[in-house]
Amino acid sequence: MQQEFFHASIKTALDNNSKIPINSFCTLPESVIRLDTIPGKTAYRAPYRPAFKLVPIIQECIDNWLKDDVIERASPNSDWNS
Repeated sequence: MQQEFFHASIKTALDNNSKIPINSFCTLPESVIRLDTIPGKTAYRAPYRPAFKLVPIIQECIDNWLKDDVIERASPNSDWNS
C-alpha cells in the first residue's frame, strides 16, 4: 500500500524525466562538480576496480553512452588517459 502510494506520488516526475533527451546535460547549478586541481598539473590515479560481477553491466552502460553520444573516447596519450 505505501509502495503504491509512493509510486503514484512520483509518477509525474518520472514521466517528465523520461522526456529529457538522453544526450542533454543537466542545467541545475548544484549538479556541476568541480575538482580543484593545480593549474598545469595532471592527476594520475588508478581507478578503483569494480566487482567482477558488475563489469558486464558497466560495459553495457558505457557502450550505450558511446552510441548515444553522451560520452566520447579520450584520444590516445591524452593527459586524462593515464
